[in-house]
Amino acid sequence: MVFKGKMQVKLQLGPVFPHVRTADVCFLERPTIDFSLKPVGGETLGFDIAHMPGLRTFILDTMHSIIGPMFYAPNHFTIDVEQIISGAVAHIPSAKGVLVIHMQSARGLPKMDTFGKADPYVRISTIKHPEISVRTRTIEKTLAPSWGETLVLLVYSKSDTIQFEVFDWNNVGKDDKIGFVNYPMQRLLEQPESEGNTMPIMMGETERGQLSFDMSYFPVSIRTTQAAAVDAEGNPLDPSAEAAAAAAQQEDVAEISDEPDVESNTGLLRLFVRSASNLATSPALARKLSVRAEAYINKTRVIECPEVKGTDAPSWEVGKEIFVPDRDCATIHLRLVNTANERTVGTLKLRIEDALAHQSGEAGSDWHALEGH
Repeated sequence: MVFKGKMQVKLQLGPVFPHVRTADVCFLERPTIDFSLKPVGGETLGFDIAHMPGLRTFILDTMHSIIGPMFYAPNHFTIDVEQIISGAVAHIPSAKGVLVIHMQSARGLPKMDTFGKADPYVRISTIKHPEISVRTRTIEKTLAPSWGETLVLLVYSKSDTIQFEVFDWNNVGKDDKIGFVNYPMQRLLEQPESEGNTMPIMMGETERGQLSFDMSYFPVSIRTTQAAAVDAEGNPLDPSAEAAAAAAQQEDVAEISDEPDVESNTGLLRLFVRSASNLATSPALARKLSVRAEAYINKTRVIECPEVKGTDAPSWEVGKEIFVPDRDCATIHLRLVNTANERTVGTLKLRIEDALAHQSGEAGSDWHALEGH
């Protein structure tokens, strides 16, 4: 399908890279639309059924009636560039805080295995966001495991409850749940450093051992900057008024501070795997490609993008917020795989510092050249 016509694009500019807030797009007149329909027979035996009398006119009239109210002047289609850049299109929630858990030990666990032992591990999540979790390693054949592990969990609601679920690992079949411990976030907000916790592991009304752990909660701070404190015309805005308006619209907001930024290597990284292009050397090969993508921070896989079939320009728009303890030592590794033969189509490896500099430089761009391509 091909469109040909005069198009108008209006940009609303802003102070922050890429300096475009919205784009209004419309056709100034009805475009010329050309298309072909070949559902049967392929290139050799197929025929264009749009040549059937009256069918092409009917299809064109239907297309114009649908597209016109959106794209034909004086109507226009608005693209929110600011939302796309910030990740709102990918629907990535923003963490309200970072919870550091030192998982110490458990004792008095019930016998779960045939030979009177258990293979326990702990999975930690929140009740509102159970899909975001971390877990300890499994310790085999014990009723009194000692993990001594430090785990990091992102918290997305200050009114949530931290849940510790204790499981017995099984080599075959589903793991057995031993019990759980709940810890309300409100207690952490009142006392961010919570040490020496020993709480009963419950399954219904029955106590099934005790769990020992320490926790520290660090709220995420949103710092106002001069660049964000002006409107599209460059007029100064009142940061406190903006913050108050945002707080009124959100039930659960991160802390807002107008103190000077403190240099830190620890923070949250919003990583997006959006799309790729020109992965094949010819159109024929492009139609045979089926590509998935994997993103790693150091050696930990943080994003898995699903397979996109029949194109050398796959689009995923998958993102995630990741806790980075030391950005100077953190490396992003991206791998694109052809699922037809599990061969690597291309790779990208760069330091987080270099990625941020590449995006925010004078010629700032989200595109990177792949290696081995």
